[in-house]
Amino acid sequence: MSTTRLYSTPILIIDDEPLFVTFFKDILKDGGYTEVYSSTDPRRVPQLLTQYNPKLLLCDIRMPHKDGIEVLTEAKHTHPTMAIIMISGVDDVQTAVSCLKQGASDYLLKPTTADNLLNAVETVLTTSLLHNKPPVAFKQTLRVLTDNHILETIDLCNGNISKSARKLGMSRQGVYARLKKIRNRDQ
Repeated sequence: MSTTRLYSTPILIIDDEPLFVTFFKDILKDGGYTEVYSSTDPRRVPQLLTQYNPKLLLCDIRMPHKDGIEVLTEAKHTHPTMAIIMISGVDDVQTAVSCLKQGASDYLLKPTTADNLLNAVETVLTTSLLHNKPPVAFKQTLRVLTDNHILETIDLCNGNISKSARKLGMSRQGVYARLKKIRNRDQ
């Protein structure tokens, strides 16, 4: 039985084409994102940013009334830590570079696949989360992730420390020392 993880990370989609809004929204909801908001009018972005405080903005570039680069600039000014993925139906390297220089986290071409969109969203949100934490919290997160990797490797090697040490590129003594620290931390 497959279970879908649910993510309560608010995401805002801005695209003047309702078909793409629906497509992106369905992909994200199927991917487990429960707070997905959208608008086909880029002029509503300031209001929607205040209302939903999204952690990620998916924004089309070419739209009437206000283009996506203008939305990007305004959004970065008012929500500097928010991740932004720019989306365009036009393959233009200069525009992509410009978006990234102005603070976009990623740039996708339309049409895109569900896997590409979900991978980009997960990568951008993870990177954003890690970069927006204070350094001490980041180090603690990294240590826990590393500790979990060590424990999972030992588990995969059926508790064989020598085999685990080889897979991890560590000495047996290093693995034992790390296990001791993990045990002391968890007590």
